[in-house]
Amino acid sequence: MPCAPKFAVPVEHRPRLDEQTTRLWYDFPWRSELATNLDTSLGGTGLTPSFAIWMPDCGVHEGAYDDRQFFGVSIDHSVGSRTMRSLLESFMTYSRTGLRSMYRDDWADGAGYVSQTAGCN
Repeated sequence: MPCAPKFAVPVEHRPRLDEQTTRLWYDFPWRSELATNLDTSLGGTGLTPSFAIWMPDCGVHEGAYDDRQFFGVSIDHSVGSRTMRSLLESFMTYSRTGLRSMYRDDWADGAGYVSQTAGCN
């Protein structure tokens, strides 16, 4: 017998993902194995790897494989609108440590600007 789903999509699934990304955003620099010196692969203490989060609320998880979503879905932000392609291109130029970006639907940045997704069908 297959296992029953643990989350009712989207009623429980999206809030769970939101919580996970929020914890990553705020806690990673202090609670990760790199931050606690259990992982020394970056060669020093206090270094956190760069990361980027792309999370539109389109109800599907195929943005990296679907041209319309990869090129056409955007998330606005106080610093401008980004597509998955443009965020990935920026991420590839990040230094190994110290940079992070989050583009997530309904995310409120430090100034109170709330991001919104556009282009989902």
